[in-house]
Amino acid sequence: MGGPVADSPVRNPLSIKGLRCGFRLPLQSGIIHLQFLQVQYLYVQNMDYQIAGKTMSGIAISRKDFLEDRRGCTFTDVAQDLSIPFDQLLQFFNDEQRQRRMIESELHHDRPPLAGVVRELEAQPVIDKFFATVHPQRTQRVRQAIGVLVRMIMTRHGWRKTGRKGSLGIRAAVNRELPSHNKGGLSFWFVRAERYELESGMRFPSTLQRRRELDATRARHTTASGPRRTVRRMSSKTPRPSKG
Repeated sequence: MGGPVADSPVRNPLSIKGLRCGFRLPLQSGIIHLQFLQVQYLYVQNMDYQIAGKTMSGIAISRKDFLEDRRGCTFTDVAQDLSIPFDQLLQFFNDEQRQRRMIESELHHDRPPLAGVVRELEAQPVIDKFFATVHPQRTQRVRQAIGVLVRMIMTRHGWRKTGRKGSLGIRAAVNRELPSHNKGGLSFWFVRAERYELESGMRFPSTLQRRRELDATRARHTTASGPRRTVRRMSSKTPRPSKG
């Protein structure tokens, strides 16, 4: 083997989006060691997210934007009621990283966008406290307003509603002394949410689409090979002579 490693290795420090590393080049023939000196936490505040050929950046929805929306204007009672944490909802959904998780929920996990952030949403003390109040009609209005907010964000990112809803939880039995909540599922307060699809077309086919394509391919192969011929096996028994 070669001689000992030199005490002063050649280093070429690099900085790639928060990742600092150096090359350790010992004086051994044909051997190059790559040594990571330091790995820093990577957080880019205004990070762009490449998706479906488009660059995604955070969408900010203001109270004015919400009230000017064709559906948002029907929720003035929610947006203007000081007892409803509407400002906290806007701040929550305007976060770029949460919007990224909403898109990934639909794109990679085949679930509603709200499924990507609903647990974090329900973990916000002010929002959770509001849903814990025994006011079914008011909490229902806020859930619907959140659906409008999600739709505004998704459509600005190039998505559209499919007309279908995805499950978020299983409702518990109605009890007038308790707020409406779930007994199972992903969410504690939300039962279902809208599904979305990319206007330019989904990057990955669904399981149902792939199954239909597989069935169609099998049917084409069957047609091309022609109908199966039924071969009748000859009986090993000697036929009885006919009478008369």
